[in-house]
Amino acid sequence: MSNRTEALRHLVRESSVDPGRFRAACGMFATGVGVITAAGPNGRPIGITVNSFASVSLAPPLVLVCIDSRSSALAWFTRCRVFAINVLSRHQTVHSATFSGSGRQDSPSEWWSGPYSETPMLEGALATLVCDLRRLFREGDHDILIGHVQSIQEMPGEPLIYFHGEYRSLVSTEVQQRQESRV
Repeated sequence: MSNRTEALRHLVRESSVDPGRFRAACGMFATGVGVITAAGPNGRPIGITVNSFASVSLAPPLVLVCIDSRSSALAWFTRCRVFAINVLSRHQTVHSATFSGSGRQDSPSEWWSGPYSETPMLEGALATLVCDLRRLFREGDHDILIGHVQSIQEMPGEPLIYFHGEYRSLVSTEVQQRQESRV
């Protein structure tokens, strides 16, 4: 590692950025909402809500997802080595709330599609990407999972958006123009 890189790392570690302000600033970036799922204890589905999800590569198809290192669900995602990223629709705010926190297993059975013992998927998700865990590493207070996408399911609909601490929906340009013309 170069001296410049080490010096930059030292500056970042010693940053004077207030954590609350940093979190608020990051909250100004609108994101989609997803739930990562896997087969948990006794084959029951386990899931956790995330908004830190991104594509990494098209060839091969790779994605990344960030999970708080303190999450009790993290061990299951690394142990089972297969997980699904479920991109939530605007009608799934209750799914997001249910799985927020450290990982949940007490969700209604009608929410699930597919066999639990393999890779549980949320019914009604706009997209589901089933991934093999390719890499795992820790950076700061989160673990970063790199997944190799093995299969994809999609359906039409509108995404659930999270912005500035609240759930939002997309408004089409046409609808927005009609609303503005009434003013």
